[in-house]
Amino acid sequence: MKSKFENVFQVAAHRLCVGCGTCFYICPEKRVRLIDIEEDGIRPTIEPGGCGACDLCLKACPGLDTTLPMDQLSKKSNGQEDKRWGRILEIWEGFAGDSEIRFKGSSGGLCTALSLFCLDEEQIRVSELE
Repeated sequence: MKSKFENVFQVAAHRLCVGCGTCFYICPEKRVRLIDIEEDGIRPTIEPGGCGACDLCLKACPGLDTTLPMDQLSKKSNGQEDKRWGRILEIWEGFAGDSEIRFKGSSGGLCTALSLFCLDEEQIRVSELE
């Protein structure tokens, strides 16, 4: 399936970017930069001169999967539950409210913040994680 997008900047402009940074790391020509936009989070931008001939960033972009209806998204995962999160019902973007966790944690520190919340509220014990 050919994407209607030519690069990840267009994905972000259509508010489909989830802020994961995959495009930055996969670009063989290092033409993708990540910038932190206060109201949106980390988003890609393209270096002056535009993209090269490849489309690796688009092939790796999880934001494009958000354009699929949920039944197609489920089919793409072969109906299997994710081992960490279970069955995907909806996809949301979020980040930690604590700025230190947000900027030091992976992908906005969301998993770290949720884990700390569960520990603080005694909803999970460290022994269960070992």
